[in-house]
Amino acid sequence: MIRKGNVTVIEQDREIEWNSATGFRSTRKFRGLKDDIIGMVPAMRQAGYSFRISPDEDGPMSECVVSAPDAQDGADPNAETEISTIWTVAGNDIEKDIESHPDWLTLAETERENLRDFKNGSKKESEAATTTADGAAFKTLIKAGTTSYTISQIVVQRTMTVAPTYSAGAASMTNVNRIYSKAGLTSAENIPGTIFFSLLAGYYLKRTPTITQQANGSYQITHEWWHADTWSTLLYGSVIDA
Repeated sequence: MIRKGNVTVIEQDREIEWNSATGFRSTRKFRGLKDDIIGMVPAMRQAGYSFRISPDEDGPMSECVVSAPDAQDGADPNAETEISTIWTVAGNDIEKDIESHPDWLTLAETERENLRDFKNGSKKESEAATTTADGAAFKTLIKAGTTSYTISQIVVQRTMTVAPTYSAGAASMTNVNRIYSKAGLTSAENIPGTIFFSLLAGYYLKRTPTITQQANGSYQITHEWWHADTWSTLLYGSVIDA
């Protein structure tokens, strides 16, 4: 039975749980008028909380149970910020023209021109003279229809799941299409020393992050840095070092 007067949403004492796998989890319980409880839904979704609303079978009241990962005190939505971070080393296969192969580039210009004309169909096989073993090998490949080759590139990837209240720096576009040295990337992105892989020597090109909103209102942000022995500073600017 509801007495006359103001009826507000009342929060009960919160429960806090912790384990090594998921960290802190706070359970908050609210009770109030059904319309007032439903009115809390947009804010809870925006904060990335999981929740369950149970209306009374009889009467105008409802109960709402909120589960808030990483919200240690259960009161401050800003406490739920970085939900998870996953580091990955993946492979990226790139197809390149055979003329960019290092062994091709070491051939004399005349031999390269003959092979290029044979590849383009402007010279017959007998007219495309070669003078080296590598030149003859490329000629055989071209005859068989091989005009490109693939290389496998290492891609360092960080996938973060964060609440909307998390710092916008997680989705930073700063230094996209810039080159990092190994030390520069480790320092700039605070790559943990406990990860299983070791960064290869060389340089890393930062790509544009992918940002995806999740069903619960949180965001998944993926950054990639593509490895190469060298990147052109003419095209991408100076190297960012430690």
